Amino acid sequence: MKAKYLFFASCALLLRGSSGHAQGLGTHPGAVSHTSINNVIYADTQPGVTADARINACISALPANGGICDARGFGSTLQTIAAKVTVGTNSKTVTLRVDRTTTFHCTIINGTDPCFDLGPGSAIIGDGGVVTLPNAGITFASNANVVAGVRNIQQNGGNFVGAYIEGLTIIPNPTMTVKDAIVSLQNALQITHIKNLSIGGSGVAGILLKLYCTKGKSCGNVEFDNIQVDCLGAAGCKPVWIGCASAGSTSPTNCSIGSINFQGPSAMVHPGPGGIPIFDIEGGNGVGGCNPIEDINWYGVQLESINSGDIGILLNGVNGSAHVYGLVATANTNPGADVIRISQPAGCTVDGIDIRGVSNQASWTNTLNNTINNRTFSAAAGFARLNYSYSGLNRIQTVVDGGPVGYGGVTFANLGTPANGTFTFCSDCTIANPCAGGGAGAFAKRLNGIWVCN
Repeated sequence: MKAKYLFFASCALLLRGSSGHAQGLGTHPGAVSHTSINNVIYADTQPGVTADARINACISALPANGGICDARGFGSTLQTIAAKVTVGTNSKTVTLRVDRTTTFHCTIINGTDPCFDLGPGSAIIGDGGVVTLPNAGITFASNANVVAGVRNIQQNGGNFVGAYIEGLTIIPNPTMTVKDAIVSLQNALQITHIKNLSIGGSGVAGILLKLYCTKGKSCGNVEFDNIQVDCLGAAGCKPVWIGCASAGSTSPTNCSIGSINFQGPSAMVHPGPGGIPIFDIEGGNGVGGCNPIEDINWYGVQLESINSGDIGILLNGVNGSAHVYGLVATANTNPGADVIRISQPAGCTVDGIDIRGVSNQASWTNTLNNTINNRTFSAAAGFARLNYSYSGLNRIQTVVDGGPVGYGGVTFANLGTPANGTFTFCSDCTIANPCAGGGAGAFAKRLNGIWVCN
């Protein structure tokens, strides 16, 4: 009898809530309520009328150096975000857990705050994204006016770097106002990782995903893994923007950016009309030159056009290296213009471009348009694969399989002075030794320090 008594006494202790009151064995099954277990604090049990107040109270209740705020208890409900939720600071590392069935509806209209402010080294983790309403995700009121939906600022006076976002679905409202971007990453540094993220379901006049470095900063080592960004062709909507700029701006300034990876399966699609790039990589510094933007990489990413003037990847003054390996280019409604376009502001030297294995691009007008030296690879010509390397010194290596080998070539004025052994097509050269301009085109060979055309 003594052993049985001890067993039931132990069960009663296990069923006590955080207040210490017994829940009653078998009386209220499943009704156990905890405000915390060890250092995990539960947001839905915290005081407050709206979810922002409860989550902020949850984070405040964590130890001084941080911990886990668990907001999964909101379940399949609609929760209001009426004020900024601060997920971690420079001295407090926080992990916010949310459930895929909860809708967090942002109603902020002050134009200065984000809905969620993610601190350096902190994380927002969802249990899996959803794609369209009415399931769940972060949504916005029609009159919402925010800096960002989710903002992460690093190099802001603290010692922490990196940030982690996983499993979020963020659905803009077409009439809302966003000053910076729906997801804004400012001065991001190493071990920043964005995974299983979906931004779409509605277009908006603004940037959906922005990674930028402010004046004088060095940024990089950021991984994007399995993300979806969709503007739905909305006017003024820009899927992805990367460059050096101030907060809330795309005006160029000086900085350096390196080691940014986009890897599949990922899809960035349907920019607004008017020749807006899906990926806008801006290397200008605002004073007639370029910034070192190095090692920007795409692995197994899909781009899809919706307008005839769409650009897939714009490399504008990338004074560094960019690599495209295994890109899929599709079209929905209208074929795009250039899957990849390389351009150069005044005073810049574009270098280190390597493109391999662009597939399914025949629905676009051009697979590659290098506007710097007038080389165009037409998608309509039936190229099955394009391997293309380019540097500012005009060292070119091109291999095209599955179709005719050909390209628009370089003009006489842009032949330059590369190493001996360089071979290229000159679109306006005459057949002469040495080469001369004003002709209908010839193959140019660099021999013994001069160009020979025949």
